[in-house]
Amino acid sequence: MPQTGEWLHKLETRLQKVVQSKHGIQLHADRDFHTVAKQLNGLTHKASTEITNVLQRITKQNTGDEHSVRGII
Repeated sequence: MPQTGEWLHKLETRLQKVVQSKHGIQLHADRDFHTVAKQLNGLTHKASTEITNVLQRITKQNTGDEHSVRGII
């Protein structure tokens, strides 16, 4: 399993690129899951909820606690 910081950085970079290219929204550092979802208010509620759920699921798989990692985005 990769180091937590390493996979978080890869996830952050990938998510930033996808959101920027598909939706034209620049994500910023020091945000938690819910802030990220709110920041994406240009998306539908369903899309922002799905992004939040993916972040929580990946974090839970890697840390065992979906709420333990803050500021990944």
